[in-house]
Amino acid sequence: MNTNHSLLILPDDKACKTKSFEIPDVQNGYIWHHFFKPSEDELKALPEVYGLNSLSIEDCMDDDQIPKIESFANYTHILFNTFHDEGNGWSAEEVNIFISKSFLISVTRSEALNSVIAKMAERIATSDSGNWRSGPSWLLHLLLDKIVDEKMIALEVLEDELEALEGNLIINSSSLDFQRIQKLRNSFVSLRKSLFHEREILSKIIRNDTDFIDSNSLYLFRDINDHAIRLFEQAESCRDATKSLIELHLAMANNQMAIAANNTNKTVRRLTFITTIFMPLTLIAGIGGMSEFTMMTGFENWQKSYSILMVILTIMGLLSYFWLNRMDREK
Repeated sequence: MNTNHSLLILPDDKACKTKSFEIPDVQNGYIWHHFFKPSEDELKALPEVYGLNSLSIEDCMDDDQIPKIESFANYTHILFNTFHDEGNGWSAEEVNIFISKSFLISVTRSEALNSVIAKMAERIATSDSGNWRSGPSWLLHLLLDKIVDEKMIALEVLEDELEALEGNLIINSSSLDFQRIQKLRNSFVSLRKSLFHEREILSKIIRNDTDFIDSNSLYLFRDINDHAIRLFEQAESCRDATKSLIELHLAMANNQMAIAANNTNKTVRRLTFITTIFMPLTLIAGIGGMSEFTMMTGFENWQKSYSILMVILTIMGLLSYFWLNRMDREK
């Protein structure tokens, strides 16, 4: 499976790697032809060799297709998505599978999935037993099961990242990286979109609405469908969790702003309280500090008069304090 495309004849226990499209005559088995990053010329040769429709070939060359299943006269075309991390975010890549009674063709540009398929092909080529010997439908189950398992691993990684973000947010409300959370949300949306259509594909297979899939193998696809449904629900839940995480961050930020505003109000209130007490005292002290006050009381009585003034100011201050304090308690 190291070449761009490999031919595996099943179940005759012969592995044939080739760069040509010369298909050997298979009497009792079927052919698995796997393509990894095929060229346009290689794909355009498939209609002549396998009788594939040109529209199916166009889907293989277009990387922006949603998962789907299409039935043709001599084969069924199934399109699934793989999900992998590109380093700067998760993305989906296509896997095109063509199945008939005598062949199964898989086409992908995903290096991660190709590595998984290569290992699986090596095990099949050296194995003397396995359900895959019963026909292409059984091999199709192995491929789809691997694709869904890869999505399960991806979802677990994304969930761990989401939990880490939530933990950091609880510790430090200002630590939330909005760019990171947005990429995470986009990943959940992409995964959910892929699983939404793949559930429909698996449902059609289980209902036996498609040709070229052995009815005896349908119970295997039910297991894949159960996994896809569970993953879809998890992806939906995680997508909502990212939204809740942003809302939690905004709520915590608003709460901190409210606490800061409340502390400011308390400070202003204290200053207003003090100012209200000392304003009349300052007025009287200003008047008492004038030379006219000494002249009014007599120069010989200034010590007594100023002492009485200080007592009056103290009493007024205390009365103002108790009066304002009582009004504050009543409110």
